[in-house]
This record gives sequence, structure tokens and C-alpha cells, in this order.
Amino acid sequence: MLTGNPSATDARYFRNVLRCAQLLAAGVLLSLVLIPARWVEQGPSLCLIKRVSGHDCLGCGMTRAASALLHGNVSAAIAHNRGSLVVVPLMIGFAAASLRRRA
Repeated sequence: MLTGNPSATDARYFRNVLRCAQLLAAGVLLSLVLIPARWVEQGPSLCLIKRVSGHDCLGCGMTRAASALLHGNVSAAIAHNRGSLVVVPLMIGFAAASLRRRA
């Protein structure tokens, strides 16, 4: 239970959540680097908002954009989702922080 006065248990909980998020970010980035960009390009859209409403959400195209950016294709990344120019470097920093702490 989270209270107004953080205890050692609360701090440990948040530290564990942060570690899990960092490892997830590292795994996502690694998989996007290892999987060929053309495979990601050909895949179906997994966005539930787009499937239900037919409209793009703010995150639509982010996976394709991240894959393109990690493979060095900046123009394709911008075409898929301009936000990738901010999100992908943040994810890289987040993942690097996780790996740096473990080393």
C-alpha cells in the first residue's frame, strides 16, 4: 500500500518496477535491432484503437518508426511516427541506464 510517507517497502517496490521497465525497454530495443525492418514493415497493425475506431492514435506507427530509426532510416521513421525521434532516444537512454547499473 502506498502512503504519504514512503517506507522502505515502497521504495523497494518502485525500484523493482523501474528495473522491470528498464529491462523491458532493453528487450524491445534489442528485438527491433535484430529483426529486419522489412519484416516489421509487412506486419499487421496491432493498435486496438485503430482496429476499433479506424483512426490512428498518437502511438500508431511507433513500432515501425522505431525499427526504421534503429536501422538508420530516419526518413521512414518520420513518415511512420514523428514522435519516434523523441521516444527512441529516451528508450535507449533508459535501457543504457539499466545496463550501466548492472555492470
